[in-house]
Amino acid sequence: MEGHHLKGSKGELVSSAGIIVTGFRTMLIAIAIAIAIVAGAVAVAGRWYTHKSHQQTERVFRRKQDRDRERAELTREGQVTGRYVDAIKLLASATPRATRRHLQSRKNKEQQRA
Repeated sequence: MEGHHLKGSKGELVSSAGIIVTGFRTMLIAIAIAIAIVAGAVAVAGRWYTHKSHQQTERVFRRKQDRDRERAELTREGQVTGRYVDAIKLLASATPRATRRHLQSRKNKEQQRA
């Protein structure tokens, strides 16, 4: 890169060339280490964020699951109650007719005996 600074007037390396090259290499390594540290910090932050996001998603899922379970239970109870009410209505409406039929058949049998 800066080869003209490392060579003397006759084209040979100057005595301080080793120091300059070593300093340049050290700088490149320091930059690479800094980049690796920043990349590591970003990876750790990403992992932490993902973990927290996953925990939040699990909490929301559990709440929805509980809510759905409660709704299903209420629906089942409502269906059972509705069926019970319908059965009672059916019994209430059918009982007088059935009783009348039963009484009428008893009368008919008694009249036939007499």
